Amino acid sequence: MRISIAMCTYNGAQFLQKQLDTFASQTYPPYELIVCDDGSTDATLALIESFVRKVAFPVRIFKNERNLGSTRNFEKAIGICDGDLIALSDQDDEWYPDKLARMHRLFEELPEALAAFSNADIIDDESAFAGRKLWRSIGVDFSPGERVPYVYTGIVSSLLKLDYIATGATMVFRSKLRDQFIPIPGSWPHDAWIAWISALRDGLAAFPAATIRYRVHTRQQIGVAPPSLVDKLAIAQKDAVIFRLIASRLKDLQLYLQQHKDDKQLAKFIPDLKAKIQHLEGRASLSGSVFHRALWVLRSWREYQRYARGPKAMVIDAFIVSGERSGGKAGQ
Repeated sequence: MRISIAMCTYNGAQFLQKQLDTFASQTYPPYELIVCDDGSTDATLALIESFVRKVAFPVRIFKNERNLGSTRNFEKAIGICDGDLIALSDQDDEWYPDKLARMHRLFEELPEALAAFSNADIIDDESAFAGRKLWRSIGVDFSPGERVPYVYTGIVSSLLKLDYIATGATMVFRSKLRDQFIPIPGSWPHDAWIAWISALRDGLAAFPAATIRYRVHTRQQIGVAPPSLVDKLAIAQKDAVIFRLIASRLKDLQLYLQQHKDDKQLAKFIPDLKAKIQHLEGRASLSGSVFHRALWVLRSWREYQRYARGPKAMVIDAFIVSGERSGGKAGQ
């Protein structure tokens, strides 16, 4: 199977060369590299153009006339790829040399897999290991003792709890899946949408081993959850906004399912998705005294088990309330 790399760039010169070098060192060479640049004004394009002259595989560069943003830019890059498999790439990570070889083998051994994502080792600006794994940092851990890939048919249950589990920087999918997820709704990050669509079709595979070094730095658009309790509590104070954002995205997904309701595989998830949206909207609207919040939380304990992080989320909602939900200013 031929593997295309779909890479989106935007003023990424600081770390880009290291990522490009890891493409060149793959033990299973890519069929092609597709780069869609979103209007870089630094040395990004010069680095890529220099890279073209050093590698045997084709590199096609597309310069956007206007800034599309991450989701639309990735949608464009994905649509251009000619390979049987498409590997997504950010501009600031570093791939292990056997990443494409492992993913190629995964899709050969798992014909039911439509998309796959892996774990990753987290590195800092200097490419030093941070001592953390990506899955643990975002709060997921699928069969931590396993080192082999598998299609996780119950992964929708995890998505309903966590909303986001598959990082695009580690993701590879069959090109035939494009017809199922394009166009990507503007409210969604591209990788989260692809993960949901493949999971709803029982085709999302998890690979517990790390296939890349995932860089966490101050300039990246989407990172991983900070490890400190102080930071986690600060995030909790903004939860009403987050709940409404996720609910809005899930309404787009609900519309997608309704448009495909003749597909029994997809239609069976409509009730759960509706209930998840209602639960998020209820959590976003929590207000009043601790007693009234705690009462609502206790009455909704079944929903917290199915659509949130269980007791942890219940405690946060009952006793940590944002300024928006309490009607006052945050911090008062």
